[in-house]
Amino acid sequence: MENYWKATLDNSEHAETVRQSLRNGQLVDGPWDVQPTSFEQAWQYLTPGHEYHRQWQEGHAARGPVLIPLTRVDAHLWRGPQPDLLTLQALKKQGLTAVYNLRTECESSKDLCQEVGLTYHHIPVQDMSVPELSQVLDFLKTFEDSQTRGLVHCFAGQGRTGLFTAAYRLVRGHSPEEAIRITNEETGRKGMRPCQSRWIMENHSLCIPSK
Repeated sequence: MENYWKATLDNSEHAETVRQSLRNGQLVDGPWDVQPTSFEQAWQYLTPGHEYHRQWQEGHAARGPVLIPLTRVDAHLWRGPQPDLLTLQALKKQGLTAVYNLRTECESSKDLCQEVGLTYHHIPVQDMSVPELSQVLDFLKTFEDSQTRGLVHCFAGQGRTGLFTAAYRLVRGHSPEEAIRITNEETGRKGMRPCQSRWIMENHSLCIPSK
């Protein structure tokens, strides 16, 4: 078991996300009876079979230690953490047509999308970093089709998801400052990292299609 955890902790794309959340004291709103105080304890709540996942599958409000609630940005875009089957099924009933997975190593969304009947886009971006401009432009281009209703997600639904959401808002007429502020405030969390906010400020004009 120790070898399993060591391999998991060392190799996961979001290991540092969980560590950072522990350091920042953000693990406060999960479904557990005892507040996790170590990385290993926190990780177990993110593992299928533990109480957190059971409650999520049963449709309870608990969303886990470092995850933010699902948020509807506008009529065409939702943002959030890694979705489960019930989430995608519910969103499809509300018109969801596509899922954009920003995680580098986890493609569980691909199988879920196939099961539910949704278009799947994999746009891998390293945790706590920024994407290539071409990745953001490809994401934005799909919304030129007025029928697109998308969910963009990473693991926690904060940094990478926030950057793509802010870029989406640029195309919808927001200034870069507004896009960053609104996107960060709607999570109730820390939001994007400085490098991700800086990416929006430096590339905002390139995200908007020329007329």
